[in-house]
Amino acid sequence: MAKGNKKTVILIVISALVVAVISIVIFKRKKIRGSTVASALSSTVTAGYSTENFPLQKGMAGEKVRALQGGLEILGYSVGKWGVDGKFGNDTLTAVRLSFKNPNKTQVTEAEWKPFYDIYSVQLPTV
Repeated sequence: MAKGNKKTVILIVISALVVAVISIVIFKRKKIRGSTVASALSSTVTAGYSTENFPLQKGMAGEKVRALQGGLEILGYSVGKWGVDGKFGNDTLTAVRLSFKNPNKTQVTEAEWKPFYDIYSVQLPTV
């Protein structure tokens, strides 16, 4: 094997390993529970962006809450032991309050939610 070809093969192997490790970290970070990764990803990707059900607040559930939680987790705010489950509970409320640096915040408006959606949707690996 020529010296240039050997370096190319090594770079390809290293790149593949890096992609694999990043994918594993993303899946573990999202803490997807009770469903397969493929179904969780497809439901998140196809959920899309719409203006219904705003503002988000404690007691709500759904794909918009899941996107909010995913964005919070990616930014380093824990949404609780169940992770990204699509349920806006006490732990999600705490994460929202910490991320906005507002201990009295109880709702997330559409304009506030959109950046979390953008962060979460960009982080999803393609299958």
